[in-house]
Amino acid sequence: MAEDKRKIKQETLEKLRKTILAIFSNGEYHEAGIREICKRAKVSPQTIYKYFGNKEMLLISCMEGDLNRLFDHVLTALPEASNPLEKLQLFASTSAEFYAAEPEVSRIIFQNIPNIYWVKRRSSSLEKYQSLLMNLLVEAKKEGHFTKQQDLNLVFDIFSGAFNRMMLRWVSEDFSGDIVKQGKDLSTMIMEIAS
Repeated sequence: MAEDKRKIKQETLEKLRKTILAIFSNGEYHEAGIREICKRAKVSPQTIYKYFGNKEMLLISCMEGDLNRLFDHVLTALPEASNPLEKLQLFASTSAEFYAAEPEVSRIIFQNIPNIYWVKRRSSSLEKYQSLLMNLLVEAKKEGHFTKQQDLNLVFDIFSGAFNRMMLRWVSEDFSGDIVKQGKDLSTMIMEIAS
């Protein structure tokens, strides 16, 4: 079977991913351009523009596998919970646990990829992850943890925004503090506010 020429080769994508981890895990988004990434990865700028279009989409595409592992990590933990509140706590704490084990990935996700890309959900793995959170909120509402008047989209935004802000602070403070406990505490606090 012939290789699909519309998709970048997996080994090239992994080479770009490793280069991006090396560059952006120690710096900020604006500190490196496409040319530097290409030079270090030994990939032509034409390859980047052909398959990704811009630096933001390159970063997201290189992190797609990591985001998929995050989704799987959270999904695997959820059966341990017996009710929607415990599931939301596990969602937050196991997400934080994943990022705590992957500080380089954390720095890229929370410090280097512009927030607009997460809102627009340009990542299939992120789409699954965010849909899982929304499903957990719907389940919690069905069990009476939210009033009928509460807009779950707004609760979703509050939960996601607070989690992202918590993670950004943790990353910017060089990973100090127990981020897993903070994730669990965050979900508890949001549920108390929403109830």
